Amino acid sequence: MYSSPQKNYTFTELPYIVIAAAVFLAAVLAILLPETNGKQMPNTIEEALCLTPLNKEDQQKENELLASGSTDTELDGKTDSQCKC
Repeated sequence: MYSSPQKNYTFTELPYIVIAAAVFLAAVLAILLPETNGKQMPNTIEEALCLTPLNKEDQQKENELLASGSTDTELDGKTDSQCKC
């Protein structure tokens, strides 16, 4: 009896499809990230520390000390660059 040769089917495009799907998913998820267009980004670590929110009590104390021309020691170890953002 004659048997047909076995055909070897390989889907060579599969890696490209997987990578394209991952890139597309990453692009869609990047759209959901918060926008920073038009906002000044911090250049130093001190400026980045200013982005962390203070609780109301600390914020009031900081505002009072800054308004009165305080020194670094009065701000509980924070430097002027950290508090005058």
